[in-house]
Amino acid sequence: MKKILIILLIIILVSLLSYFLFKQEKPVGVVIEKEEEIKIIYPRDLEEVKGLINITGEANKNFKFVEVQIDLNGWKKASGVTKWNYLLDSSNLESGSHVIYARASDNTKYSKIKAVRIRIV
Repeated sequence: MKKILIILLIIILVSLLSYFLFKQEKPVGVVIEKEEEIKIIYPRDLEEVKGLINITGEANKNFKFVEVQIDLNGWKKASGVTKWNYLLDSSNLESGSHVIYARASDNTKYSKIKAVRIRIV
């Protein structure tokens, strides 16, 4: 019985020692993504909307302006940058599915484009 307790104690001590010696802050194999350059906060993906829609989002402070595009109908400037918005009158769109795209620029390059799908009711 005494031998079993000693063996268990050794196993526990080795396990604890291994844990603290080889402990990592981030799991191996996990890619740490950098901060998003731009995001659309409202509306959310697949949300049903109608009337005037205040599209809102955020962009990295390194950008100078934000542009929004509905479907593929050309880019329009939004108001603001780090916290931006674009007012869309959805009565000008047919009922059904549409895509809102957003991008930011620093006058030399563009961010990755973010998109959400909406349904006009």
